[in-house]
Amino acid sequence: MKTINVKNLAPFDERDLAACQPLFDRLLQEAKVAKDSEEAKRIAATLVELYRQGIRDPESLRIMVEGDQGHTQAF
Repeated sequence: MKTINVKNLAPFDERDLAACQPLFDRLLQEAKVAKDSEEAKRIAATLVELYRQGIRDPESLRIMVEGDQGHTQAF
């Protein structure tokens, strides 16, 4: 599993959340996953990690989150 150096991460602020929230909601709806589930937490973590790595295009983010090994069974 890949590790993240949290000391080098910029804060995830309201602008970042506003950019990611619609895609997160869409991913959960398409996968029929409840927001309070463990799977939703994994999707959110992957989405935030990719966003922090500089991936900003919603379609690219969607493809990468859906392709993540831990999420393939949900989509």
